[in-house]
Amino acid sequence: MPEPPTIISAAGNTALDGSINGKVIVVQNLYDVDAPPLNAVWYQHRVQDSLGAAADDSYRLYLYDRANHQEGLVASDPAGLVPYFGMVEQALRDVAGWAEGETPAPPSTRYEIEDAQVIVGSDAETRGGVQPTAVLTIDGADRAEVETGQTVRLDLTADAPDGLGAIATTSFDYLGTGTFDDAPVAEPANEIATSATHTYTTVGTVFAGARVSADREGDVSDPNARVLNLDRVRVVVNEGAAPVVTPGFQGKRLTLTATDDYSGVATIEYRTVKKVGAAPSAWQSYTGPIKVTGSRTVVEYRATDNSGKTSAVGSIASPTKTTVTGSVDRRLVRAGTSVDYEVAVSADDGTAPTGTITVTDKGRVVATANVTADAKGKVTVTIPALKRGAHVLIATFAGEGYLGSRSRPYPVVAY
Repeated sequence: MPEPPTIISAAGNTALDGSINGKVIVVQNLYDVDAPPLNAVWYQHRVQDSLGAAADDSYRLYLYDRANHQEGLVASDPAGLVPYFGMVEQALRDVAGWAEGETPAPPSTRYEIEDAQVIVGSDAETRGGVQPTAVLTIDGADRAEVETGQTVRLDLTADAPDGLGAIATTSFDYLGTGTFDDAPVAEPANEIATSATHTYTTVGTVFAGARVSADREGDVSDPNARVLNLDRVRVVVNEGAAPVVTPGFQGKRLTLTATDDYSGVATIEYRTVKKVGAAPSAWQSYTGPIKVTGSRTVVEYRATDNSGKTSAVGSIASPTKTTVTGSVDRRLVRAGTSVDYEVAVSADDGTAPTGTITVTDKGRVVATANVTADAKGKVTVTIPALKRGAHVLIATFAGEGYLGSRSRPYPVVAY
């Protein structure tokens, strides 16, 4: 790695060749905008080149994630950065113990270089060093689309390097403003998992965060030498809408399905009205297809999502029972001639059915016709040239709001 230019006033007129002669710990903030992490990596290589295998007896490099160049609380980004004072205090304790008591400081942070970026591992054992790791998820992911009124779950796991203390504190920043609410740790431990819930009420994008601190002795009462870390997730809060319910009859069985854009469907409910003007039944939970027996029964329905939004009440009438009859102008015809099949459809409620008539001959479709409101349930279907032999004609009716029905078989012979 080539040597970068050196400013004398900053370097103290000292050769940066790595020839140190005491115990040295370097704390390098990974978010430092004024002293890039590559500088510390470059100097670590100089020490290794100068001392060889003995470098491990004298030098440590601790990379400190989520910390910038400023001292104390970071006013420019309190939600995304942590102060580094506690890390420096711990490094001072470690270097003192190393120099005075012959207790080796914890090993350096492990890292990789990718596209000129210093990358550290995502778990404490892979990363090494002294900083704890923090991993925050929202509903199991690092990003979530939610809606106003929806309650989400934030899950935090934190891990301190083995033998280097315990997680002492955890806190959550639900709105991404840098205001962290404490979530007390039941008992300090090397690795902890905790969670919190929050309901978002305002549309927008929020970077919710969680912050952890580790204490070398696991002492929750000592605010000094706390080594911090944090993680954030993206929360996109939408206005959202109530669920959409789709009803559908199959015969006399009604199925209700509901969809929701973000939070998901919590419940579907229904009630019945036996006849016009009658009081509806009590609301009850929908758990599966409903058998509706009355031909004049109306089913009302609604759905509520996990954000508390409830759809407007919809309704669907029970399909009306129908009867189909059919007859031809001739039962005996010459082969190759056509016949007119007179079909009549009547409804139990006295309405004029509308829909489609399908005529089959021994199961094979031979003709179709539409039944319009003006036809008052009657239609003439022309059956094309019949081949020699016996034929069995059946008319089947299907129409929205009506139960399908079919006529009795009608025999015709072509000779």
